[in-house]
Amino acid sequence: MIGDRSSVSDYVNLYSHTHHVLASPDVTLRQTLIGSGVRITYHATVLAGVCVGDDALIGTGAVVTKDVPPHAIALGVPARPVRYKVRHDCPYCRRGEPHPSQCQDRLPDRKPNPDYPDFLKPGFGTREA
Repeated sequence: MIGDRSSVSDYVNLYSHTHHVLASPDVTLRQTLIGSGVRITYHATVLAGVCVGDDALIGTGAVVTKDVPPHAIALGVPARPVRYKVRHDCPYCRRGEPHPSQCQDRLPDRKPNPDYPDFLKPGFGTREA
């Protein structure tokens, strides 16, 4: 889900699912949330299941592996907040309330192929199997 007034630049990767490393048909769908007023710059990657808070900025080439708080400027691989924007006009910050992106209920992770087993035998994908 992408919030209002958000900007996603060219060559950005936004993921909604993950694959098991050894069993590529084993897919897990995870909800990725992008808050309002977020800016995601060139060649950045946002992995599945991450929440990018309202008014955050994701730097060029960053790989977002964990949630990013509102007003944060996140850079690097993995992306980490390095600074926070000062927003005196933010009604949520002024009242000390959580931002809407922090209150969003997340959908549970789910398997698109329920017939695929939820477990793998020990040693699956290795020479010992």
